[in-house]
Amino acid sequence: IVNYITKKPHATNKLESTTTIGTEGALVGIENTVGSKISQTVSGRINDLGYVASGSFRQTGVHKDATGTVLSPNYGLGETSQYSLFGKLNYQITDQQNIEFMYNYFSSNQDSKYTPKTGIYGEAPTVGVLGEDVGENQGNRYNHNAQLTYDYNMIFGNTDLRLNLYLQDFKTVYGFSDTFYDPNLGLDGGQSLIVSTKKGVRLNFNTPYILNEITGNILYGIDVLNDETSQDLVDGRKWTPDMNMINMAPYIQLKTLYKNVVLKAGIRFENIKIDIPNYTTITRYNVGESTPNSGGVDIKGGTLDYNATTFNAGLRYNKWNVLKPFISFSQSFSIADLGRTLRSAANTVSNINSKAVIANNYEFGFNSHLGKTRLSGAYFVSTSNLGSTYSETSSGAFEILRQPEKVYGFELSIDTEILRNIN
Repeated sequence: IVNYITKKPHATNKLESTTTIGTEGALVGIENTVGSKISQTVSGRINDLGYVASGSFRQTGVHKDATGTVLSPNYGLGETSQYSLFGKLNYQITDQQNIEFMYNYFSSNQDSKYTPKTGIYGEAPTVGVLGEDVGENQGNRYNHNAQLTYDYNMIFGNTDLRLNLYLQDFKTVYGFSDTFYDPNLGLDGGQSLIVSTKKGVRLNFNTPYILNEITGNILYGIDVLNDETSQDLVDGRKWTPDMNMINMAPYIQLKTLYKNVVLKAGIRFENIKIDIPNYTTITRYNVGESTPNSGGVDIKGGTLDYNATTFNAGLRYNKWNVLKPFISFSQSFSIADLGRTLRSAANTVSNINSKAVIANNYEFGFNSHLGKTRLSGAYFVSTSNLGSTYSETSSGAFEILRQPEKVYGFELSIDTEILRNIN
């Protein structure tokens, strides 16, 4: 689970401003590693309107390891220029209604004076050496994120409403590779890029309830997501077909508190449809050869349809501070990286082994609070009857391997006060 918490307009004055300037560099071999960052934030509140806005620029130097060796620049963050803009407006319509708009822009592009020197597995790592890299600079050309949230507390009875609309649009260029060598086009290789646009809405209701000594709330609603993604090469060749996905998922989640027992349980109904047009797989050659080793196959498109019902449940006992045990079960639903398999599909999309993956996740553990010491521990197991891993063929394409999977482990943590001001 990834949780993003963005800045909120908490300022009480009409205008508040913060400027930050910083620098960074390696502790070993500091030459060429020094980078810098500057950021500016303004925020304020005018009557019922709150706002916060910020912009930053960061330039990184050469990235090195602990011995001073230059790291491979391929897919790295060294020698990059990063731009970020952020803004949020919050307006209190009435005592019960609130609307908020958020926008974020990010870009990170690399301009390196180094090129990768391929290492040998188990003997030497891939490092960066001085030289001009082939192709365009790699990095994130743009990443736009926008979100509109509308809250209406007690819209009917004690039920609260939250409506969330969001949009993401990004483009990323990857490094140059000779696996895209094509003598007929006079190309020594190529670079792939991903362009993706996501649009979605979540309608969410939260209804509290009281039944004698039992209290809790019911959370219910629906998620709708449209994702249009394509992966081409910078030179115009199409590596994967354009994919158009629509995901609809109604859900309901129950939370119940009875004395010292907390129960949570929920259900979610997933439906995903992915439309794929007719396309031709990219023709591949071994470097220096003029006869293709794969690709150039016409593929009949179609629609892939996935449906699943997933459950979750958890139980916690909170009576004792010294020991609060819990146990939980949840299911996750995912589909394989279709782009990888569509690059080497045979004849029709319907022949792809692309069944969805449902993983069962079990966890039990405890939390303890002993004076100034907090202790927690958990053991978890995740199983799937139809796991999804990949095998690379001799032509560089990927095939999905479907086989049972099991992941398990445990974690322990302790937090205590050593001295009055040291934890």
